[in-house]
Amino acid sequence: MLDGHGFEKVKAGIYKKQEEERVFALVGLNLATKHGGLEINMVVRLRFMDVDETVYDLLNEKEEGLITATIAGNVGYVGDYGKYYVVYFDSDNEIERGVKELETALIKLGFPFFRKNKSMQKLVNLLPTARYVIPEQAAYRLPVALQLLGRKKEAIDYVESKVKDEKSYSDPASERFRKFAKAFYAKYGE
Repeated sequence: MLDGHGFEKVKAGIYKKQEEERVFALVGLNLATKHGGLEINMVVRLRFMDVDETVYDLLNEKEEGLITATIAGNVGYVGDYGKYYVVYFDSDNEIERGVKELETALIKLGFPFFRKNKSMQKLVNLLPTARYVIPEQAAYRLPVALQLLGRKKEAIDYVESKVKDEKSYSDPASERFRKFAKAFYAKYGE
């Protein structure tokens, strides 16, 4: 199904297709069993390589390759369907029907998500909303995306405000963000 739309397999259950230079559309097929049958939850993702590679570089952490996403969501939530979307297979006879349902969801919901959100400017607009990203991840990606768009002052101001917010905390997540901020200032600061 996915190879017919230009996707290639990255690993079991994850497929990629280049949308723009250094921006990849990803489809994840998450499998689960339910009442003796199978269900597939399709997650559509966009991976902005320049953003994510820079974040990992600044944190001095090993990058996970194409499997992580800059923004992502269940295919049902990213379009007009507006709710969780899953396809159930109760028997082997239903495979063709289920594959067709997944393909239809990808075409009607996933492809518009990819087209609509593949620009860096759109990413910068989406990250603060936390609609398709975990807020803690957006905190790293937003200033990098702003910097890549040449909006250095906004990027620095954002990092400074987050550092102030995290100042009184000593948990690992706050420590990690301060490490990121220090590296960000060293690379992009004035």
